[in-house]
Amino acid sequence: MREDVPGAKQLVGYIVPRKGERPTANDIKRFLKDCLPEYMVPAQLVFLDVLPLTQNGKVDRKALPAPTQESASSDENYVAPATDTEVTLTEVLVGLLKVERIGIHDNIFDLGANSMLVLTLMSRIRGAFGVSIKMPVLFENPTVAQMAVALDKARGIVRPVEPTTAPKPAPQPVAENVAAAAPAPAPYPATPAPIDGHVIPFRFGPKGEELLGLYHRPLMDQDRKECCLLCNPFGQEAIRSHRVFRIIAERLAHSGFHVLRFDYFGTGDSAGGDHEGDIDRWVDDAIRANDELLRRSGCSRSSWFGLRLGATIAALASKRLSNAPRRLILWDPVMDGSAYLAELARAHVAGRSEGFELRWESDAKLRARVADETSGQALGYPLTDKLKATISALSPSSFVGVAAERIALFGANQGDGLSQAQQQMVAAAKEVRLVRMEMDTIWTVNEMLVDSIIPPQDIRNLIAALSDDR
Repeated sequence: MREDVPGAKQLVGYIVPRKGERPTANDIKRFLKDCLPEYMVPAQLVFLDVLPLTQNGKVDRKALPAPTQESASSDENYVAPATDTEVTLTEVLVGLLKVERIGIHDNIFDLGANSMLVLTLMSRIRGAFGVSIKMPVLFENPTVAQMAVALDKARGIVRPVEPTTAPKPAPQPVAENVAAAAPAPAPYPATPAPIDGHVIPFRFGPKGEELLGLYHRPLMDQDRKECCLLCNPFGQEAIRSHRVFRIIAERLAHSGFHVLRFDYFGTGDSAGGDHEGDIDRWVDDAIRANDELLRRSGCSRSSWFGLRLGATIAALASKRLSNAPRRLILWDPVMDGSAYLAELARAHVAGRSEGFELRWESDAKLRARVADETSGQALGYPLTDKLKATISALSPSSFVGVAAERIALFGANQGDGLSQAQQQMVAAAKEVRLVRMEMDTIWTVNEMLVDSIIPPQDIRNLIAALSDDR
């Protein structure tokens, strides 16, 4: 994390390519976006011939150079702004992104834009053009060309769309959420016409408690008028499973589902500090996310999927819904809260011990200090007294009254825990079945940059359970 310009913090990655190889920044970012949550992808990448080292052979972080202000487009791909709106937008963005120039077809998020910068951009646009543009519109229209058309529509300016030379044809902007500064935009019952494979990041909820959502829209010709909410696990498990959730969301969208992924309050890119979350609040967040998904999709009911603690949150939330989910897919739900906390503690100690190598075995004080850490954190994620209390209270009896038309419990080890949960849920659903997974995944590991590889058959089974029309 660097702050070369006061108040403008950004995550910067440093890369030393293998000899004879020269990947582009976009190649690296595409790879990282497949492996990491969005907030862990560096905004800027710096290529080096060699990493600077200290006398002890460790990376000298103070000697790492700041990102240079290079052009966003190569000469052959650069398209200059043509209209007054494009010129003004380009000037605003050059100042915000600290680059020399921006072509009208450059994606601002590939150049380092993030949600905080977008908030500043919204303010600058309001000052320059006298209209208010909502955050989802900027995410849906991330180039100068698209933003300019959306802004011109909001201002009542009609201009012919002239073909320009660009590396790729830009999709038509979505301007339904743009309004004049004074009147508030009317709520819409369903999302505008989908763009194939399009994911819309947005924020929802009361001011100061906004949650981050990632909305996957179905392909235009395959909309089955169904939606699915995905509930993340906690902490390190959420990092470890990020790629799995993205794959499931994409597969469901391609199957015609409206899909919403979201971060709970105090996690990921949602509002709140990482010490403010607890099970009760996250259950409320899941219900709020479900309401938002139904509103955006226009669907009357939803299906839910959750992993580990996210599965338990989904189960608890289902009991409070006025309209029970059609399907409830629970993968390795946390059945015994005390056992889960003990598992997190063991994973924390194991992860910390790896970093100390030989010193770990010889330093009893170090081992005792790490053991004490487990009372307040798990692999870098805070465990407050309230969060521990709400987790400790979880037991098979917590699943009594879980409501859905069909429930599927997924797990590699279908022992007493899942069987007990099945028995507790039978009265509240038409069908409750156990599905054996091929892989027994250990989600609590200290591998921040490694996602678990899940067998394709397991993914297919999950998708089939969510798409089952029986």
